[in-house]
Amino acid sequence: MEKYISRGKKLAEFITQKGYSKGEFARRVGIYPQNVALYLSGKLDPLNLVEGLRREGCDLNWLCNDDAAPVVRESTPEYSADEEAAIEAEAQRLAQVVKYSGPANPSKRIRDEMLEVFRKVAREKITREKKES
Repeated sequence: MEKYISRGKKLAEFITQKGYSKGEFARRVGIYPQNVALYLSGKLDPLNLVEGLRREGCDLNWLCNDDAAPVVRESTPEYSADEEAAIEAEAQRLAQVVKYSGPANPSKRIRDEMLEVFRKVAREKITREKKES
C-alpha cells in the first residue's frame, strides 16, 4: 500500500505537468472520473493504468522507482483526427438510439457514462477495422 501512495503522488505530479484536469486525465486513460482520487490516494495502484499512462507519455520507470528522475513525453495519439471524428460521430449516433429507446430523461451522469461507453465501443470498432485492413 505504501508503494501505491508514492505512485499516487507521482501520478498527481504527472497530471499537473501535463496540465490535465482530473476529468481530462480520466477520459484520456479510460477510467471513470470518480476513480482518479482512488489512484491519487494510493487506494488503487496506478500501474493498473499502464497502457493509458504509456500512451499519455508517462515514464513508467519514474512512476515505479522512487529515485528515478521524471521524464514526461508527448502524448502519442492512438487515433488520427479523422478517426477521432468518426468515433465521436458513432458515439453520438449510439446515444441517439438509446435516447429513443431508453428512459425519457436520464440524468446527466447517466448520459455522460453512456457516451463514454459508446466512445469505447466506437474506438474498438475503429481498431478492429485498422487490423483488418
